[in-house]
This record gives sequence, C-alpha cells and structure tokens, in this order.
Amino acid sequence: MSLSENVKSILRIFKRSGVDKSLYFATFLLAIFGIYMIADASVGSTIRLGPKFVFVNLFKQLFFVSIGTVALFVAAKGMNKKLGMNNLNKCKLYYGIALIALFACRLWNINGSHAWIVLGPVTIQPAEFMKIILVFVLAYTLGELPKRYKISKYISPRKRRELLRIKKRDCLYWPVGMVLGATATIIVIQKDFGSAAILLAMCFVVFLCAPDPYYRPYKKMAIMAAAVGVVVVAVGSTFIFRSHQLQRIVTWKDPLNEKYIYSKAMQVINGLIAFTNGGLIGRGAGNSVMKFGYIPEAQNDYISAIVAEEFGFFGILIIIVLYCYIIFKLFNYAQKIKNDKYKLILVGISSYFFMHMIVNLGGVSGYIPMTGVPLLLISAGGTSTVVAMYSIGAAQRVISIYNKDKLKREAEESL
Repeated sequence: MSLSENVKSILRIFKRSGVDKSLYFATFLLAIFGIYMIADASVGSTIRLGPKFVFVNLFKQLFFVSIGTVALFVAAKGMNKKLGMNNLNKCKLYYGIALIALFACRLWNINGSHAWIVLGPVTIQPAEFMKIILVFVLAYTLGELPKRYKISKYISPRKRRELLRIKKRDCLYWPVGMVLGATATIIVIQKDFGSAAILLAMCFVVFLCAPDPYYRPYKKMAIMAAAVGVVVVAVGSTFIFRSHQLQRIVTWKDPLNEKYIYSKAMQVINGLIAFTNGGLIGRGAGNSVMKFGYIPEAQNDYISAIVAEEFGFFGILIIIVLYCYIIFKLFNYAQKIKNDKYKLILVGISSYFFMHMIVNLGGVSGYIPMTGVPLLLISAGGTSTVVAMYSIGAAQRVISIYNKDKLKREAEESL
C-alpha cells in the first residue's frame, strides 16, 4: 500500500463519524471561555449582591452548557436522515407552540421587557427557540417542498392554475407569513427589537439562498421590500420605536451629550472605556475595573467589554476568529451539499451565529445602537446557550450525512 493510500485510510478512520471535529473544538472553546468570563464578570456585583452571586451564575452557566452539550450530541447523533421538519403540518405545529410561548411572555415583565418566561430561578427566552424553528421551517418549505409540486404541461389550464395557487400558498405565503408573524409578535408583544431584527435578517438570508428557481422573481421583490423597510425605519423611527428604544439611538449618536453622560449613556461610555483600558493585550485575567458597578450586569450583553478590558484587542480578535471559523465552515459545507433542505439548514445556522456576533459586538463597541442581544456561548443566558449548542449539533448531523455519503462514493470509486 502506497503512502497516499495510507493517508487516505487514516483520514477515513478520522472521519468515520462524519462530523467535523474542528467545529466541536471551536464551540466548546467558546463555551468554556464563556463559563470563565461569566464568573469573572459576576465578581463585580458581589459587593451589592454578596459572594454567592458568582457561584450562582457560574453553576447556572455550567448547568446550561451541560444541557446544551446533551442537546448538541442528541441532534448530531440521534436525529434520523430526515433531519428537521418533513411536512408542512409539523412546521405549523412547532411554529404554533413557539408562537404561544412568545405570547405567554406577556405574563412576566423584566426591566420593561416581556421577553422571558419565568419558572422559579430559571428564565426561558422563547424568541431563541423561534429562531432555530424558523430555520428548519424555511429549510423545508423553501428547500424541499417546492419539488413536491410537479406541475405537468399536459394538465388542463384550470388544474394548472389550482396547483400553482396551492404551491404559492404552501411554498411562499406560509413561510413568509410565519416569519413576519413571529417578527411582529416579538416587537409588539415582547418589545424586543434586537431579537426581531436578528430573526428577520437571518430568515432573509435563508430566503435569498433558496436554490429553487421558483423563488428567483420573489428574491428581487424581497430585496426591494428590505430596502424600502430600512428607509421607512430610518425616516419614521420617531413613530415606530418606543421611548426607551429611541433613547438608545439618541445616546448612540451622541453619547457625550451632557444630558445623558451620567444617566442613559453611562453604560455605553463605560463600555467604550473598557475597550480603551484593554488596549492591545489587556489588563490581565480578572483585572477588569469596569465590572465593579460601572457596567451593570456585566455578565450579560456587555460581557465583551469585560473581555476587551482584560484580554485586549487580541482577546476580542480570538473570539471573532472562532465565530468566523464556525460561520465559514457552515457556509463552506452549505456550498458543497446538493440537498437543498440541508443546504438551507446550514445557511440558517451560520446566519444565526453571524447576526448575533455582529449585533452584540457592534453595539458594545458603539458602531451600532445596543439592542440587548447576547454574545452566543459567552454571555450569560440559558436559552441562547442551549439553542446555540443544539444548532451546532443539527449542523453536525447535516455534515455527517454529507461526509459519510462522500466517503461511501470514494470507497465505491476505489474498487
């Protein structure tokens, strides 16, 4: 056996499970670093809340990462080849459950927002579940369902019109209606514009990446509608956004205004100070100053400011590299995979990570208004952690199907 054949045999053994192990490495590296940073950032609140606060946050995140790990491997190993949704009724069922959960959040008010379901010490954010559910819904309705409507040119014009009407209803109106319905519910009922923007943006990317030629004319319409929507939001922001959302935009535009510098803009300014304090290499692990009351709830959405202060520009850069590696890998596999549904699942999950990274880091660093979006696997947050890890597991299942099929073809060709 030649050297090249030996190398190929070793690679086959390494890829026997079919999963991409480097994705596991990047995911767990982020999750472990997140556990450390949450405990570290929580130290700043011990004077006000007591020393137990650190251990509570630490063990909560350990618990959620453990649950997320189980969900990851269940998704990667336990799901059958018909990954995700495989009929329209199932899409409607899961979507309906998630929508009811979004409305149920109205029963709880946390800091003026109705984004969580509170069950004792645990809070659940249904919007995170809705994001991954819509990825599966769109992957099925845009990727697989159109192929089931084979409209022959030999049928009667009346029958043809009826089939085209049903196809448009199931393959276009239903998925678009589900996305817009979820977005409107999150904005109106939950008052969570950040989650709504991310959900809408990632679904828009999935729609644009739908390979079926049926959607080509509708993609142009979607791009035009998105452009009009951006203009309407920009021009009519005074009428569209609520007072606290407008306040975030005002303080983002002019954080040094003397009206807001010691009140509404204080968190924004202190976040920027944390970035400045960190410089290139940071003040060192555990040496953040801004976590001691200057940035309230530093373990949540503003945790990247603490990372920047302690580990500097290079610390933030490493996190960005790990996120970009996950995003690139998923998009790269999406390009290779021929199955349209699986392709869109990977596009949706990679968009999910990309949007969270851009919105969080952009908000904390002052490039865009802060919208209260967590940095996946790093910020404290049980729901976002579990959903992020589950989504990686689902992506790994798609990747394993692709790699196993590829190895099988290579083995058959070598015979």
